[in-house]
Amino acid sequence: MITRYKRGNCIRLNVTIKDADGALYDPVTSVKVTLTSDGTDYLSAQDMTKISTGVYYYDWQTDGDDATGIYNMKITSVDSSKTVVTENNCAFELFT
Repeated sequence: MITRYKRGNCIRLNVTIKDADGALYDPVTSVKVTLTSDGTDYLSAQDMTKISTGVYYYDWQTDGDDATGIYNMKITSVDSSKTVVTENNCAFELFT
């Protein structure tokens, strides 16, 4: 079941990053989030805030002009020469 949010609210976007052995892990360089809906970027590679080792968030404040519908979230973590991209299609739905 997809999570639904009403426009005008703040949405906390979360990610947990683990290494190959399943242990929580912090990329050395960056953790960024991008949000898209119907091919439009609503967030473009914004830095996420670290809560604890391997746990990050970004608070996205929606407004009345944001499109309703399904949003996709892409997390990009960069660690020196290694980049990992995680995509969450249908991350949530925004409604009026």
